[in-house]
Amino acid sequence: MKHFEVKGTVRTEFGKKAAKQIKRSNNIPCVVYGIDQTTHFTVASADVRNLIFTPDVMFADLNIDGKVRPTLLKEIQFDPISDQVIHIDFYEVDPSKPVKVRIPLKLVGNSAGVKAGGKLKHSLKKIAIKGMMEDIPNVYEVNIEDLKLGETIRIKDLKSDKLQFTENGSTLIASVMIARGASSDEGSEEGGEAAAETPAAE
Repeated sequence: MKHFEVKGTVRTEFGKKAAKQIKRSNNIPCVVYGIDQTTHFTVASADVRNLIFTPDVMFADLNIDGKVRPTLLKEIQFDPISDQVIHIDFYEVDPSKPVKVRIPLKLVGNSAGVKAGGKLKHSLKKIAIKGMMEDIPNVYEVNIEDLKLGETIRIKDLKSDKLQFTENGSTLIASVMIARGASSDEGSEEGGEAAAETPAAE
């Protein structure tokens, strides 16, 4: 998964007055819930824009006064009137332990069912996984080339040596709906046999 460096400065003053001063300076108050300690700090609004306003999920490498810690976004608070970011929570990731995260899920390939005239339905756009930090991909890809008319792919159908899928096994990922006028080869054969057995009208 991608890494994004964020530079921060430890907060030494708190309260409403300090918060207003941080906002006037175009900074954002933040907190990182660390492995050993919780740290309050500030970041420049411009420095985290590409971390917040993106469809990508990234590890945020927090560089706070020279000490770098890998983290993930936990919560972002927005001003209800201006929509400006007013607070960010991070939590520290231990590189020696598995981490849980939701990442984008992408369907790849042209399914057999779509080729036969069916309609593809992509039901799950993000997938919850668990794995070591270095094994987390930017996007999890699911190959749908063998997906036929009327078939589905669910979480329980996925296999990975390095990742665990923490969604419910029955969660639907993708399916090919039988569109009007589309039929499987089996259905066509059955239809042909039925037609052959029907006697002609006298």
